[in-house]
Amino acid sequence: MSEPLHPGRVLVTGASGFIGRHLVTYLSQRGIDVRTLSRRSQPWPDHVVANVLDDFSNQATGCECIIHLAGLSDASASYERPVEFARVNVLGTVNALEAARRNNAAFVLASSQRVYRPSTRPIAEDSVLAPVDPYGQSKLQAEQWTELYARLFGVSATILRLFSVYGPGQAPGQASGVVSILLRNAREGQPLRVRARQVRDFIDVRDVVRAIDLAVRRRPERIAIYNIGTGRPTPISELGELIRGVAGVSVPIIVDLTPGAESYVADTRRAAADLQFEAQIDLLDGLVWYNQHFEGRR
Repeated sequence: MSEPLHPGRVLVTGASGFIGRHLVTYLSQRGIDVRTLSRRSQPWPDHVVANVLDDFSNQATGCECIIHLAGLSDASASYERPVEFARVNVLGTVNALEAARRNNAAFVLASSQRVYRPSTRPIAEDSVLAPVDPYGQSKLQAEQWTELYARLFGVSATILRLFSVYGPGQAPGQASGVVSILLRNAREGQPLRVRARQVRDFIDVRDVVRAIDLAVRRRPERIAIYNIGTGRPTPISELGELIRGVAGVSVPIIVDLTPGAESYVADTRRAAADLQFEAQIDLLDGLVWYNQHFEGRR
């Protein structure tokens, strides 16, 4: 790996999304020149209205790095709309890679834990890649295109496999975004439904944007892949207890005993060694912050 560098101007696709908004604020506060891209107009000073399904290479002119966050992320919805997930997450990534190639820019891809086969043990970057849903498959194909551009065209690429990210601005899906779902239900006085034996690695969005910043500043010669998580397993039943306490409610927790629950926990040693990244925010502290957002105090 090269020494850390100032990234110059960066382009963030999907800037108006959950992680994108936090990332734009974080990078801007650190004095980085940020150009943002999304399908709708935004109040940011250097914003581009564009669709990642179209060629946006010209809009990336002058950018030294493209951080590709744009895409569909609700794994449960991908069962109903697999074609749309494939089109947006795969073709959108190819267009972002082409913009990076034409502008000699580095490339950072936000990928997902769901490219892996679920496991009860911590998952390392060289673990088996076996998605269990169309969303995970679309992210795996996005990774494969990224590796192809690195190998054929010399694009400096970093793949960040994000584990269970949570925080203000996350929209609850049908079954994805479990922290958002449970916190919303708790605050509405609804029962918290959790899966027995299901374990996740929950990481605060503030830690995630810090990891992205570190990746941008560590431009690899070809390609690097990192898990971005805490390395700490949390059973969903324990998450339910924490959320109930943070929200200050006494709603019941209903445990689903259906077998076959999926578990994902990151082995974070490579990110610690190469990026000097370790998650800093404790789950309880992150949940308190998230709950304060719901209450309008943050």
